[in-house]
Amino acid sequence: MKNVSMQCAGLVAGFDCRAGMELSCQQGLLWVTDGEGDLLLRGGERLRLSGRQRVVIQALQPSQFRLTSPVSAWLDALLCQLLVGGRRLRRQLGHKYDVRLTGQQT
Repeated sequence: MKNVSMQCAGLVAGFDCRAGMELSCQQGLLWVTDGEGDLLLRGGERLRLSGRQRVVIQALQPSQFRLTSPVSAWLDALLCQLLVGGRRLRRQLGHKYDVRLTGQQT
């Protein structure tokens, strides 16, 4: 995941992207050029990228955006579930076991 802040209008950034990556504009106004053409993204809007391609992003006003790969979003969700599940398991076992890969009794 890449968080990018463009503090001045007119700044340009280019990224090599994979299929399924998502560009989300958190604030500002972005001019996006990808393999399918040009479009504008305003704060709160998202674009799912298709295919491997070079994406060029220009801030038309001070802007912030995030570029996320589908794998990183999936891993973030998985790690969150593992952490929550581990805490729940420790509560259910009454702290009798050290919940690690070894499963040794404490």
